[in-house]
Amino acid sequence: MSRYEITYGEHDIFTTETGREPTMQRQFGAPWRSPEYPAGVSWQEAHDYCAWLGEQSGLPFALPTEAQWEYAARSRGKVVPFATDTGLIEPGVNYPPSTRYPFPVGNFPPNPLGFYDMSGNVQEWVADWYDPAYYSKSPEHNPQGPETGTEKVYRGGGSK
Repeated sequence: MSRYEITYGEHDIFTTETGREPTMQRQFGAPWRSPEYPAGVSWQEAHDYCAWLGEQSGLPFALPTEAQWEYAARSRGKVVPFATDTGLIEPGVNYPPSTRYPFPVGNFPPNPLGFYDMSGNVQEWVADWYDPAYYSKSPEHNPQGPETGTEKVYRGGGSK
Protein backbone atom coordinates (compact mmCIF):
# COMPACT_ATOMS: atom_id res chain seq x y z
CA MET A 1 0.00 0.00 0.00
CA SER A 2 1.07 3.53 -0.65
CA ARG A 3 1.58 5.98 2.21
CA TYR A 4 -0.61 8.49 0.40
CA GLU A 5 -3.68 8.34 -1.81
CA ILE A 6 -2.75 8.47 -5.50
CA THR A 7 -2.88 12.06 -6.71
CA TYR A 8 -4.11 13.52 -9.96
CA GLY A 9 -0.49 14.38 -10.73
CA GLU A 10 0.53 10.72 -10.43
CA HIS A 11 -2.53 9.42 -12.24
CA ASP A 12 -2.06 11.92 -15.07
CA ILE A 13 1.40 10.46 -15.73
CA PHE A 14 -0.28 7.06 -16.12
CA THR A 15 -2.97 8.35 -18.49
CA THR A 16 -0.40 10.24 -20.58
CA GLU A 17 2.00 7.28 -20.78
CA THR A 18 -0.77 4.84 -21.71
CA GLY A 19 -2.60 7.11 -24.15
CA ARG A 20 -5.77 7.24 -22.05
CA GLU A 21 -8.11 10.14 -21.45
CA PRO A 22 -7.55 11.96 -18.15
CA THR A 23 -10.03 11.14 -15.42
CA MET A 24 -13.51 12.64 -15.70
CA GLN A 25 -13.01 15.37 -13.12
CA ARG A 26 -10.87 17.28 -15.63
CA GLN A 27 -13.80 17.53 -18.04
CA PHE A 28 -16.14 18.73 -15.30
CA GLY A 29 -13.62 21.35 -14.16
CA ALA A 30 -13.83 20.38 -10.51
CA PRO A 31 -12.09 22.99 -8.32
CA TRP A 32 -9.89 20.37 -6.62
CA ARG A 33 -8.60 18.94 -9.91
CA SER A 34 -4.90 19.68 -9.43
CA PRO A 35 -1.73 17.57 -8.99
CA GLU A 36 -1.68 17.39 -5.17
CA TYR A 37 -5.30 16.24 -4.72
CA PRO A 38 -6.40 12.59 -4.54
CA ALA A 39 -7.50 11.23 -7.92
CA GLY A 40 -11.17 10.38 -8.31
CA VAL A 41 -11.17 7.31 -10.54
CA SER A 42 -13.27 4.23 -11.23
CA TRP A 43 -12.35 0.83 -9.81
CA GLN A 44 -11.08 -0.25 -13.24
CA GLU A 45 -8.85 2.83 -13.54
CA ALA A 46 -7.43 2.18 -10.06
CA HIS A 47 -6.81 -1.48 -10.93
CA ASP A 48 -5.17 -0.56 -14.26
CA TYR A 49 -2.99 2.08 -12.59
CA CYS A 50 -1.66 -0.53 -10.14
CA ALA A 51 -0.95 -3.00 -12.96
CA TRP A 52 0.87 -0.29 -14.95
CA LEU A 53 2.89 0.76 -11.93
CA GLY A 54 3.94 -2.86 -11.44
CA GLU A 55 5.03 -3.13 -15.08
CA GLN A 56 7.03 0.11 -14.84
CA SER A 57 8.76 -0.76 -11.58
CA GLY A 58 9.10 -4.54 -11.82
CA LEU A 59 7.52 -4.74 -8.36
CA PRO A 60 4.21 -6.36 -7.41
CA PHE A 61 1.48 -3.69 -7.24
CA ALA A 62 -2.24 -4.35 -6.82
CA LEU A 63 -5.21 -2.92 -5.02
CA PRO A 64 -5.26 -4.24 -1.45
CA THR A 65 -7.96 -6.62 -0.35
CA GLU A 66 -10.55 -5.20 2.01
CA ALA A 67 -8.94 -7.15 4.86
CA GLN A 68 -5.47 -5.76 4.02
CA TRP A 69 -6.86 -2.21 3.87
CA GLU A 70 -8.61 -2.62 7.23
CA TYR A 71 -5.48 -4.13 8.82
CA ALA A 72 -3.41 -1.13 7.69
CA ALA A 73 -6.10 1.41 8.59
CA ARG A 74 -6.44 -0.09 12.06
CA SER A 75 -2.67 -0.12 12.72
CA ARG A 76 -2.18 -3.88 12.49
CA GLY A 77 -5.80 -4.69 13.24
CA LYS A 78 -6.25 -2.81 16.52
CA VAL A 79 -9.78 -2.02 17.59
CA VAL A 80 -9.99 1.73 16.98
CA PRO A 81 -13.06 3.68 15.88
CA PHE A 82 -11.22 5.67 13.17
CA ALA A 83 -7.99 5.28 11.19
CA THR A 84 -6.39 8.50 12.47
CA ASP A 85 -3.25 9.14 14.50
CA THR A 86 -5.21 8.89 17.77
CA GLY A 87 -8.09 6.62 16.74
CA LEU A 88 -10.46 9.56 17.24
CA ILE A 89 -11.80 12.21 14.89
CA GLU A 90 -10.67 15.75 15.61
CA PRO A 91 -11.93 17.88 12.67
CA GLY A 92 -9.26 20.22 11.38
CA VAL A 93 -6.57 18.52 13.50
CA ASN A 94 -6.41 14.92 12.32
CA TYR A 95 -9.47 14.76 10.08
CA PRO A 96 -10.77 17.07 7.33
CA PRO A 97 -13.40 19.55 8.48
CA SER A 98 -16.80 19.11 6.90
CA THR A 99 -16.62 20.08 3.22
CA ARG A 100 -17.91 18.97 -0.16
CA TYR A 101 -14.39 18.71 -1.56
CA PRO A 102 -11.32 16.64 -0.71
CA PHE A 103 -8.08 18.11 0.59
CA PRO A 104 -4.58 17.69 -0.86
CA VAL A 105 -3.11 14.36 0.26
CA GLY A 106 -1.15 14.23 3.51
CA ASN A 107 -2.72 17.34 5.07
CA PHE A 108 -3.37 15.58 8.37
CA PRO A 109 -1.19 13.28 10.52
CA PRO A 110 -0.81 9.64 9.41
CA ASN A 111 -2.12 6.72 11.40
CA PRO A 112 0.44 4.92 13.63
CA LEU A 113 1.60 2.76 10.67
CA GLY A 114 2.35 5.87 8.60
CA PHE A 115 -0.63 5.78 6.20
CA TYR A 116 -2.30 9.11 5.46
CA ASP A 117 -5.97 9.95 4.86
CA MET A 118 -7.44 6.53 5.63
CA SER A 119 -10.29 8.19 7.49
CA GLY A 120 -11.77 11.10 5.62
CA ASN A 121 -10.75 12.82 2.39
CA VAL A 122 -11.87 10.34 -0.32
CA GLN A 123 -13.09 6.78 -0.55
CA GLU A 124 -10.50 4.24 -1.68
CA TRP A 125 -11.03 1.20 -3.87
CA VAL A 126 -10.01 -2.28 -2.74
CA ALA A 127 -9.79 -5.47 -4.78
CA ASP A 128 -12.82 -7.26 -3.30
CA TRP A 129 -16.23 -7.87 -4.77
CA TYR A 130 -19.03 -6.85 -2.42
CA ASP A 131 -20.86 -9.61 -0.55
CA PRO A 132 -22.56 -8.70 2.74
CA ALA A 133 -22.34 -12.33 3.95
CA TYR A 134 -18.71 -12.97 2.94
CA TYR A 135 -17.10 -12.59 6.37
CA SER A 136 -19.51 -15.07 7.96
CA LYS A 137 -17.94 -17.79 5.79
CA SER A 138 -14.46 -16.43 4.97
CA PRO A 139 -11.11 -17.72 6.23
CA GLU A 140 -10.13 -16.11 9.53
CA HIS A 141 -6.65 -15.08 8.35
CA ASN A 142 -6.05 -12.94 5.24
CA PRO A 143 -9.43 -13.37 3.52
CA GLN A 144 -9.16 -12.56 -0.19
CA GLY A 145 -12.77 -11.54 -0.76
CA PRO A 146 -15.51 -13.17 -2.85
CA GLU A 147 -14.50 -14.62 -6.22
CA THR A 148 -17.34 -12.91 -8.09
CA GLY A 149 -19.90 -10.19 -7.68
CA THR A 150 -21.54 -7.19 -9.29
CA GLU A 151 -20.12 -4.34 -7.19
CA LYS A 152 -16.66 -3.55 -5.86
CA VAL A 153 -15.83 -2.44 -2.31
CA TYR A 154 -14.36 0.89 -1.29
CA ARG A 155 -13.14 1.90 2.15
CA GLY A 156 -12.26 5.09 3.92
CA GLY A 157 -14.61 7.93 3.58
CA GLY A 158 -15.33 11.47 2.74
CA SER A 159 -15.67 12.97 -0.72
CA LYS A 160 -15.65 10.84 -3.83
